[in-house]
Amino acid sequence: MKRKALVDVIASIFIVFFIHSAINDYIRIQSLKNMLAFYTPKVSITAWFIVLLEIAIATVLVISRSRIIGILLTILFMICLAITVWMTPHYPHDFGGILNDKSEKQLLLFALTGIVLAAIAFWLGLKTTREKNLRSKGTSVIYT
Repeated sequence: MKRKALVDVIASIFIVFFIHSAINDYIRIQSLKNMLAFYTPKVSITAWFIVLLEIAIATVLVISRSRIIGILLTILFMICLAITVWMTPHYPHDFGGILNDKSEKQLLLFALTGIVLAAIAFWLGLKTTREKNLRSKGTSVIYT
């Protein structure tokens, strides 16, 4: 039960992050498009894709049956964030929300922390799901 509670807390943190970031990106969509001009010729499509992706990840994290998928998507999102910051250190970064005012080192630390937290939640979620499946089949579970 403690594992599930910890997964829920970590998922809640990511839900708040993605909702906040999506709202901020939506409000400042033109700023996001201007920043994306440094990275891609498909500025408008990419900007709206990012906003919709953040909303989709938050939605998947809210639904308990799909939370593991949401955590995996969070890991991928954080990896992309880290790669973007690491590979383009002198380009502008406008990730929305609280991340706009952070230095490159702080953004990398944030992304790595997010990856670690999401990985912990994924591992705990898998263990919890596995134990629940074993209990439903009538198999005893040994806690270590």
